[in-house]
Amino acid sequence: MNIRRFQQLLDAYGTREKNWPAEEREAARALLNSDAECASLVQQYQSLDEHLDEYVTRMPPGLGQRILSQLPAPLIDRIIGWLIPDVSSQIWQPAIAGSLLLILGMIIGASMMGSFLDDAGSESNWDEEIYLFALDDTSLIGLNDE
Repeated sequence: MNIRRFQQLLDAYGTREKNWPAEEREAARALLNSDAECASLVQQYQSLDEHLDEYVTRMPPGLGQRILSQLPAPLIDRIIGWLIPDVSSQIWQPAIAGSLLLILGMIIGASMMGSFLDDAGSESNWDEEIYLFALDDTSLIGLNDE
């Protein structure tokens, strides 16, 4: 360890030995005990360390709240705000949200229409499917007679 490296340690880690890198701590102590120039450097840096320890940042009042107010709202809050707007925004947004559910139901219903037809394309399954939709067990009695 030389005086240049010792000064780099003081610049980076300060005068507290516990902050120095463990692998260089013993060499730095040995140089500090043997060199008067290193001891004077430590005294100069100690006053800097004391000033830095005394320094307290002062945050302007309301700064934390201003920072938090600039963060975007959570996704669920934005969705709810879009679906249920306040009085000053447009009313058509809830109507669109409701119609999306209607359109989704129509798409699901249209995709199930293919399951009503058998491989030949006939409509023989229609009667059975309609009875299942109606949830009427008495209607199946007529099918068993055929």
